[in-house]
Amino acid sequence: MSENKEEIPKEVISTRQSLHSEIEEILIKKLFTVVEKIDMLPSGDLDFKPFDDRLLIQLEALIEKKFDQKIFDRRKDRQITSFLSQLKKERTMRDFGLL
Repeated sequence: MSENKEEIPKEVISTRQSLHSEIEEILIKKLFTVVEKIDMLPSGDLDFKPFDDRLLIQLEALIEKKFDQKIFDRRKDRQITSFLSQLKKERTMRDFGLL
């Protein structure tokens, strides 16, 4: 191999940005897993019981962030808005020991 060969410049991403991207990617995978596995109760509500508080807090924060970044629109993305609403309701009920 010749040493004169030009190296392809690599895009340098800050460590902080890289970590945030990795964390967000992991959370998005978790969100898809929850959406795939969640059951619907006869009342029409989603059954969040199999999922721990920590995960629900993370997912709530991720979805809120996406709304703030204007990636989701509360008026257009009604299913996401409904999911977030039910998630918040579940967390509130857990926080006050109503479940």
